[in-house]
Amino acid sequence: DTDNTLDLTDDIIDNPDDNIIEEASDTEEVPDIDEETDVEEEPNIEEEPEIVYQSEFRLPGKINQDSTYDTTEDTRDPDGIYYDKKVYLTFDDGPTMHTDDILDILAQYNVKATFFVIGHEDDVSKERYKRIVNEGHVLAIHSYSHKYQDIYKSIENFDKDFTKLWNLLYDTTGYTPTLYRFPGGSLGFLGRSKMKEYVRYLDEKGMTYYDWNVVNGDAEGKNYTEEQMIDNVLNGVARKKTSIVLMHDGEGKHKTVATLPDILDALISGGAEVLPMDETVPLIQQIKASSLK
Repeated sequence: DTDNTLDLTDDIIDNPDDNIIEEASDTEEVPDIDEETDVEEEPNIEEEPEIVYQSEFRLPGKINQDSTYDTTEDTRDPDGIYYDKKVYLTFDDGPTMHTDDILDILAQYNVKATFFVIGHEDDVSKERYKRIVNEGHVLAIHSYSHKYQDIYKSIENFDKDFTKLWNLLYDTTGYTPTLYRFPGGSLGFLGRSKMKEYVRYLDEKGMTYYDWNVVNGDAEGKNYTEEQMIDNVLNGVARKKTSIVLMHDGEGKHKTVATLPDILDALISGGAEVLPMDETVPLIQQIKASSLK
């Protein structure tokens, strides 16, 4: 068989089955494993729909959910520099106060995004989980604790962490998460040989995992200026047909909030489709799921 692995600097090709990334040149920063890592408007309806919570819910073997999003007439500029681009903005490590700011900005631009969250059980965080869902964004799983050493110690630990967050999100919002992002990325901590059982676990739960192929640089420890962070995103998007942009809404990510309007202005004026994620998005994976089965 032909190896369809692509380098991150290459355009994503049109065949969704081939939209898989073997290795990433940009990886999420891996924190000191001995320390805990800090982590993330009213809906456009007259009245919020009632949510029925199921406190006795137990995680099923398979997770399924039909996701639908409002669509409007395509008013993009066909001559825009990003007209042939699909861009998926993703935010990791929330919810935090920055999540509120980001949601406000997204509402102003009428743009939906994807939030790979971690676990917080305080009332304020629960309201943020609800807000993500109620405003039409995608609530996705990153990890409960975000403690790499604990999560990847064993598949049993991984299961406990995953299940704890999945149930928290479901019980809080009534939403069924189906997307996952490995802490550190699928290649970032354990490496290829040890990832097989974790990939198989997610498959058994009906989860689809995604990495990224564009970064703003807010987790690389390089102290980029705001202008550099904007350029990181726009230059990355310009080289690809499908872009999954990694950003963070954890504590201290002020620059991510500050740069988001300029990024959205450029993408929208350039004709890009800025969309929320679902399971139909071409697989962007540092380690191909298919190569580990």
